[in-house]
Amino acid sequence: DHIAMRLWLLPAAVLAQDAVGKEQVLEALKQRADKNQDGRITHDEFVDFVMEANQADGRQDVHTDAEDVGAGLVQHDKDKDGSLSWDEVVAGYHTVLHQGEEEADKRKFEAADASGDKLLNSQELGHYLNPHTDPKTLRVEALNNIGFLDENNDGKLSEDEVGERRKEAPSDDELDKMTGAEITKIAFQEAGFKSLDLNEDGFLDAAEVEHLITGRHHIHVTLADIVKLVDRDGDGHMTLDEVENNFDLVDKHPVFHTEHNIWTHRMGQEL
Repeated sequence: DHIAMRLWLLPAAVLAQDAVGKEQVLEALKQRADKNQDGRITHDEFVDFVMEANQADGRQDVHTDAEDVGAGLVQHDKDKDGSLSWDEVVAGYHTVLHQGEEEADKRKFEAADASGDKLLNSQELGHYLNPHTDPKTLRVEALNNIGFLDENNDGKLSEDEVGERRKEAPSDDELDKMTGAEITKIAFQEAGFKSLDLNEDGFLDAAEVEHLITGRHHIHVTLADIVKLVDRDGDGHMTLDEVENNFDLVDKHPVFHTEHNIWTHRMGQEL
């Protein structure tokens, strides 16, 4: 809903309120985003602010909350040993694993298994379900998604391997029928190869794919759009005064009114 989409600009404490207005947005930006209190919101300050708000509110995806993870462990722990085996994870979290996906997902399981006992405790299950919360699991997840499309097996993706963006975004029904690999490809296409290729070397490597998985890519793109709307002095930053004076433009930004997210669907289907 509209309030939930304010996550891009507001921390969890503000989101919990029934209504979110201009003064609350400005106060949140002033107190939480403007770290050095100079009246400007730099690129890095904004990105860090949104990432912190996501983590604090547990909205990165449906399995982030520790209680949800614990409840899932109890539900799928068939032998009641307090942890999940690979077979229990597959039975509990995967309705269908297509060709190549089981091998990839088992690599993620093994990365999350910090103890190496071939079982996931509650913390390890949290890392498995939310790769962005653990650097090792995140890197494996990024490499897995590269592997789905890496035709020449060089460990990175070219623009040809990603392919051109579809003229029309697939419907939810279409997405439900696609493999994880197909959805991954669409996610890369929707994000845009050139905007993902941060070092501009013509390839997407694991670090750049991690940028997409964690959500930082979308925040960077959103910030660039918002800065264009409010940056009246052309210095490449937005100030609190600029946000206040152009609040109606910021409020109308599509990020507050968009519910469809390919990458979220990819993660949801996977789990």
